Amino acid sequence: MRRHRSYQLKQLQERTLMSRRYMRTFMRFADAWGMDSQEVARLLGLSGLHMMAGWKSSWQDLVLTEPQLEKVSYLLAINKLLMSQYDSDQALQEWLRCEHDHPLFLGKTPLECFMDSNTHQLNAISEWMLKEWG
Repeated sequence: MRRHRSYQLKQLQERTLMSRRYMRTFMRFADAWGMDSQEVARLLGLSGLHMMAGWKSSWQDLVLTEPQLEKVSYLLAINKLLMSQYDSDQALQEWLRCEHDHPLFLGKTPLECFMDSNTHQLNAISEWMLKEWG
């Protein structure tokens, strides 16, 4: 029983550290993507409690779940590909907010698709982007 609690505590500590690292980078590219607090919350699958006015200053205390960490890791990879493709935040935002007819985007904007996608779909999108742009 004691080992199990110790293991759980260690997992929580590791997730807390990863959450801080991922969120620090995520918040930078969320700004570059022109996302508001509702879009950020939807992208991460956060509850309404995280959409309060001070969400940007309190993200350091956020401990993401394993699925959220996985999703953010795909978004970090996608952001890296986008940054290599677009030389300005405006061009990047236009691409993210314009509907695309590629089947991966399901007739939505890439940003909407990212918000509605699970990790398998994000993986497929990042693989396609790498193939097209890499």
